[in-house]
Amino acid sequence: MSPLLVGVALGATSAFMLDPQQGRRRRELVRDKVEDPRYRATALTRAAGALLLLYAVSRGGLVGIGALAVGAALLGRASANRPITSLGRRAAPVS
Repeated sequence: MSPLLVGVALGATSAFMLDPQQGRRRRELVRDKVEDPRYRATALTRAAGALLLLYAVSRGGLVGIGALAVGAALLGRASANRPITSLGRRAAPVS
């Protein structure tokens, strides 16, 4: 794509989003569109964790233990609404 087209597209998008009359509403609409998949992903993570826990109970053995660990991690991530990588760390104190 030519640099001129990229510049025109960026300028038009900036003017559209930073418009003094309708820009705030447009930015809020974009923010809502970005937030919606995050909430859906949390619900899916919670459901996957619950299903893995049910599978672990019915399976037993080493596979059941693995499913139990993964299911518990997914449920913990969905409940805390934090990335899985940060579940083992302590939360920073609130001042």
